[in-house]
Amino acid sequence: MPQDAMEKRILSSEQLTAWNLERVGQYDNLIRSVIELNPDTLAIAEAQRFLVTGWMRCSA
Repeated sequence: MPQDAMEKRILSSEQLTAWNLERVGQYDNLIRSVIELNPDTLAIAEAQRFLVTGWMRCSA
């Protein structure tokens, strides 16, 4: 279902990444399945949007 929502542009890669990071935060203390999180995860997800849309943000 998330893939369908992303293809229809209902769900962005940033939203999906944030949701997954939240889930990791909620459950990893119990199941200890995550060894390491990339601190640049959200920036990478944001860059994905720029690649898909062709839109670049200029910093001023």
